[in-house]
Amino acid sequence: MLNKIAFLTEGGGELGLGHVMRSITLAKKFPRSKVRFFLTHRSTLMAEHIVRSSGFPISYSLKGVDLVIRDLSGGARAGEHDFPGTMMIDIVDEAHEVGFSATYGFSFMGEPFSCEKQIFSGFDYAILRDSFFRYRKQGPSKKTGPVVVSLGGVDPSGSTPLVLAGLSHLTQGPGIVGIIGPGYRGPWVPGLVACSPDSLVDYLYHAPLVVSSGGMTVLECAALGAPTLVVAHNEKEDRRAKILSSFGFFHYLGKSNTLDLDSIKWHANHVLTDVLYASTMQSIGWAMVDGRGAERVISFINNNIGEYITHALT
Repeated sequence: MLNKIAFLTEGGGELGLGHVMRSITLAKKFPRSKVRFFLTHRSTLMAEHIVRSSGFPISYSLKGVDLVIRDLSGGARAGEHDFPGTMMIDIVDEAHEVGFSATYGFSFMGEPFSCEKQIFSGFDYAILRDSFFRYRKQGPSKKTGPVVVSLGGVDPSGSTPLVLAGLSHLTQGPGIVGIIGPGYRGPWVPGLVACSPDSLVDYLYHAPLVVSSGGMTVLECAALGAPTLVVAHNEKEDRRAKILSSFGFFHYLGKSNTLDLDSIKWHANHVLTDVLYASTMQSIGWAMVDGRGAERVISFINNNIGEYITHALT
């Protein structure tokens, strides 16, 4: 039996909030009395507030922990967050980021990867919030809502105003909203809406088109069957988007510093006027990301890790 479980994660600022939100999603699957959080020095007060407001304590020591689940930007850095003698699991974007010391790894983006560690890779392990799975169970929506721009809880490249400008011609059609999270520091322009992470799902579910960043939002859109255009904030997202766009559940617009208004407008019109193109995106995304990633990770832990720890302690 696992008596103490620590989530080692980081977020806020340029790191975004995806790592923290994934960790909270998994943490909610365990009895709260068993869970504690440890935030790295790269985290901001915003990340700390989100963890505490979700009902989890923040610890400054991992002493006596049976299992450490790490979700870190760029994967676990060898030697920096290692805990000899403690069972560890890495949750990472891409399989090659899995740390050297973790016993198990779960990767939800990129190509399958093999090494001496036990790594589980693919969209099946995309850890989405429970609210996304609840909406998904309703079946695909009729997409009667506004077009949504959602470039993450932080939008580190500040691209939301530019994308809204590129879509300004849609104001007489389905309308457009730019969803901003608690970390947004860009200028306030018409069309911006601040909402909580769990409120975002309603916008994405009903959107006939979403312009998203290349992080978790693109998989959230896929799970809800939302046709998507992707903007990369950085080199990592750029590399990943070029690979994943071949699956067909989104179109890649390019890096934020290469965007132009005419391109945004043209591709948005393509999605909104070509029913076959949009429905193909929707169908592929719906089939590839089923929203059960957290369920699969927790099932693995319950069926394997707890038994391993019990055996190791006897």
